[in-house]
Amino acid sequence: MAGIDLEGFLKEKSEILKSSSAHLLGEAKSNVIQAYKRAVERLESIKREGVEKAVETLSK
Repeated sequence: MAGIDLEGFLKEKSEILKSSSAHLLGEAKSNVIQAYKRAVERLESIKREGVEKAVETLSK
């Protein structure tokens, strides 16, 4: 009967989980940053449109 190195096995799996978790957290952080940038760009676009409409209205 082959002996199982339980401690070694658990350490190996723990390292895999840590690596996977770090990768997923990195991806999530990147996704949040991209979503924030898109939201800021959209708000700036809305603001520009409002200013353009205000100038147009005042020019009449």
